[in-house]
Amino acid sequence: MNDSFLEEKGRYINIGLVAFVIVILISLVYFFFGMRKAGKGPEIMINTPAEGVVVYSPVVEIEGRVTNVAKMEINGSPVPVRNGNLVKEQLILQPGENEFELKATDQFGNSSLKTVKIIYKSTQNDS
Repeated sequence: MNDSFLEEKGRYINIGLVAFVIVILISLVYFFFGMRKAGKGPEIMINTPAEGVVVYSPVVEIEGRVTNVAKMEINGSPVPVRNGNLVKEQLILQPGENEFELKATDQFGNSSLKTVKIIYKSTQNDS
């Protein structure tokens, strides 16, 4: 066999080995960042309304942001997550203190809970 052919064949094997190592490294980095995300779990941040706010309307809009969420619920009812992480939902209030439990679940089954209390008074004269 020709020596130049063997040198060329060896060069192709080295390039293939380097490509294989690069693919393995990229896979490991992807796996590492995926596991970091899995361990973090979902996060819930409520923008409005503020905790314990007093309102004089029977309907209030809750708005907030969530991260790492596959499923969102308010008091057990599913809520759509818009634009990847925006939660915006109309809530009907009963007179007095209303408590809403927000539950976010990620794709790995990790959950986070956040509770919001809103006080509804039908008139400003209610005590």
